[in-house]
Amino acid sequence: MEDYSKLRAYTLVSTSISIFLYGFSVTLGSLLTQISFYPKSMELYLLIEPPVSLLLGNFLFSYVADKYGRKPVLVITPILFSIGILLFLLFNPYISLIGIGLFLFSIAGGDEPAIISYLTENLSANDRGRFIMLITNFVNIGALLSSIIFIFLENYTIIKLTITFILILSLTSSYFFRKKNSLNLKSGFYPIQKI
Repeated sequence: MEDYSKLRAYTLVSTSISIFLYGFSVTLGSLLTQISFYPKSMELYLLIEPPVSLLLGNFLFSYVADKYGRKPVLVITPILFSIGILLFLLFNPYISLIGIGLFLFSIAGGDEPAIISYLTENLSANDRGRFIMLITNFVNIGALLSSIIFIFLENYTIIKLTITFILILSLTSSYFFRKKNSLNLKSGFYPIQKI
C-alpha cells in the first residue's frame, strides 16, 4: 500500500503540472491580442489558434495513441512543447505564433486526453473520481496565473520572459515526476483495482 501511495503522489504531481500547462497556454492567444508586439492583422489568428490547435492535437494524438499506445504520445508532446517554447522566445510575432500553436497542439491536444485515460487506468476505484476532478481543475489555475501576469506586468519582454520561465519550470518538473512515476511502474507495483 505504501508503494501505491508513492505511485499516486507522483501521478498527482506530474499530471497536475501538465494540466496546469494546458490552462496556462490556452489563454495566451487571447491575452496576446492586448500586446502591441503583435500586429492588429494577427488578432484573428491569435484568437482562432487555440481551438484549431486543440482539435488538430486531439485528432492526431488520439490516432497515434490508438495505433501505437499512449507512451509515444507522452514522450512526443513534451518535445513539441519544448520546441514551442524556443519559437515563442524569438522576437518575431509570426514565429512566436507558431510556438503558441505548438504549446496547444502538444499539451492540450495530445497530453490532456492521454493523461485522463492514464488516470482512469492507474488509480484505484476509491481515488479515481476525486483525483480526476482535482487534477483537471489545474487548468483553471493555469489560466488564472497567465491572466494575472498580463494584468500586472506591462513590458512585453518581461511578460515573455516570465511566461517562458514558468513554462520551462513546469515542463521540467512534470518530466521529472513523470520519469519517477514511470520507474515505479516498471518496478512492479501496479495495484490497480478494476471496476
